[in-house]
Amino acid sequence: MPFKNHTINQIAFIFFVSTILSFAGCTGPASQKTKKGSLSSTKFIKYPCAVIVKPTDKQIDSMKKSVDSDAFYTAVDDNVFYTSTASAFLDSMKVKQINEKSKGVLTFKTKSGKIFKMTLDTMSWQIILFNGVSKPIVADMVNIQSDYKAYMKK
Repeated sequence: MPFKNHTINQIAFIFFVSTILSFAGCTGPASQKTKKGSLSSTKFIKYPCAVIVKPTDKQIDSMKKSVDSDAFYTAVDDNVFYTSTASAFLDSMKVKQINEKSKGVLTFKTKSGKIFKMTLDTMSWQIILFNGVSKPIVADMVNIQSDYKAYMKK
């Protein structure tokens, strides 16, 4: 287990720092940040991007209670690693990224005017890819490169 010799405070600090770093670089207007920012309360997307969905504090508390601490912190470590790796790949492809908590509904509008809605409440540590042309997909973070190539290049 990667956290076996760490105290809970050290693990909490690592998780906190990872979360803060994932939001680093949030720039742009408050209504729609396009690099690694967050959406306005409307949660309406009409341009190609990747939405990085992370659990809410309430979901994290629930996860902590439902599994033993080693399993929880292993899952957190894995998810932070894969999210960071996927985000770095998306950066290298110059994909706009939006960080969003796992709460509410996102509405995607394609160039042709089709509307797709996705409920985030059941998602945690996931990436939604939207190419602006077809229905958004939930990508496999472990295989983000192949999902990107198959979907975003349409």
